[in-house]
Amino acid sequence: MLFEQLDRGLGKVVRSGAGGLADRIPAAADRLENIAHTPGPRRERAGALLTLADWGRDTAALLTDEDPAVRTCAALGTAGPSAVDHLLAALADPGAVDGWFDEPLPQMDGWFRFTVLDGLLERAESFERVLPAALALVPLCSQYTVDRDWGPLLALAFRESYMAEAGLTPPQSAFLTALVKHEPCWGTIANRDTWLRAAGLPADREELRVLVQTAGE
Repeated sequence: MLFEQLDRGLGKVVRSGAGGLADRIPAAADRLENIAHTPGPRRERAGALLTLADWGRDTAALLTDEDPAVRTCAALGTAGPSAVDHLLAALADPGAVDGWFDEPLPQMDGWFRFTVLDGLLERAESFERVLPAALALVPLCSQYTVDRDWGPLLALAFRESYMAEAGLTPPQSAFLTALVKHEPCWGTIANRDTWLRAAGLPADREELRVLVQTAGE
């Protein structure tokens, strides 16, 4: 398939290079644009969009595509104000996002929901805006995924470390309550502690449970 040929030929070094590569290799970029805009296999179109985004070419023109996977990949390639809306819409059902591709795209690192969340966190201005996606993601979170999902979400929720005198905001409290209740997030993996302590929160689950309960009184 054409996208696969381009991907292998240009390689990851080119894809991950400096922005604006699309201007230096216009013929290849134009071919990817053609793949993205032409009805065809979802994987081909989505992969082309992600490569174009890596090259610095805006992909906003496909934010209205009928395929939700294509719309989401287009949102990952634009900084426009509607990009956040599209990424939030996708993460309303993160399990469905993970099922969009039978085989991982070359640009993917782990589940596709991680890539979508990375894009959302790069663009979101507040945790309150992200809260619906955060709560939808919690059922898929675990102690093993903390570095890719609920850890970065904690970092956004607590851009300023928690201080007892300030208390918890309603979005912070809602997210922490969901995490405390979700058993797979808790175990012996130490990565979780780093994120919690960076947020100014107790790393112990029971201490965190008490904190949330006290904040709600």
